[in-house]
Amino acid sequence: MTPNAMAWLQILAWIGAVIAAIFAGFSLRLNALQNRARLLLEIYKSWDELATMRREMITFYADVQKKIKSGVGTKNYAAEMRQVCSAALFELREAEPEKFAKFTNYVGFFELLGVYVRNGYIPLRDVMQVFKGPILLVDLTWRDVIKKWQEESDVPAGLLEHALFLMDVTRTRAERPLYYWTIYHPFKWAHHQFRKNFLLWIVSAWDRCSSAARACWNYIARGRNADDHSPT
Repeated sequence: MTPNAMAWLQILAWIGAVIAAIFAGFSLRLNALQNRARLLLEIYKSWDELATMRREMITFYADVQKKIKSGVGTKNYAAEMRQVCSAALFELREAEPEKFAKFTNYVGFFELLGVYVRNGYIPLRDVMQVFKGPILLVDLTWRDVIKKWQEESDVPAGLLEHALFLMDVTRTRAERPLYYWTIYHPFKWAHHQFRKNFLLWIVSAWDRCSSAARACWNYIARGRNADDHSPT
C-alpha cells in the first residue's frame, strides 16, 4: 500500500472515530433525558399520593393567613407569615403530635426532592417548572420551624437539610436570577464538589506524594550504587 493510501486510510479512520463518538454522545444524552423523565414521573406520582395531606396543609395555611394583618404582597407579609406559621406549627406539635407528624411527612417530600437536585439526578430547572409554587410556600411557612427544630438537643444533625437547600436555591433563582447564575450557583457547586470529593482528593494527593517520594528515593539509591561501583 502506498504512503498516500495509508494517509487517506488514517484520515477516514479518524473521521469514523469522530462520528462514532458523536453518535455515542447523542445516545448517552438521549438515555439521560429518558431516565430523567422517568424519575420526574415517579416524583410526580409521589406528589399525587400526598393529595389528602396537601389539602390539610392548605386548610392550615388558610387558618394561619386569617391571623396575619399585612396584606398579601405587602412588605411585611412574608416576615409576618413566617412568624405566625412558626408559632402555629410549634403549637400544633404540642397539641396534636400525630397531625404534626403528618405535616413533617409532607415536608419530607421536599427533602427527597432536595437530595435529587443537590446530587445532580435532576436539574433545578425541571423541578421549578413543576414544583416552584409549593417549594416557595414551604419555604415561607417551614423554614424558621426547621431551623429552630435543628437547634434542639434531641434532634439528629442534618434534619431536613436538603429541603432547606432546595428552598434556598429555588427562592434565590426565582427572586435574583442574575446573582444566582453569577455568584451563588458557581460557589454552591464548587463547595458541594469540594465536600463530596475532599477525601478522594486527600487520597489522591497522598498517593502522588508517596509516588514522588519513592521516585526520589530510587533516584538517590541508584546514584549511591553508581558511586559504589565506580572505579577509584
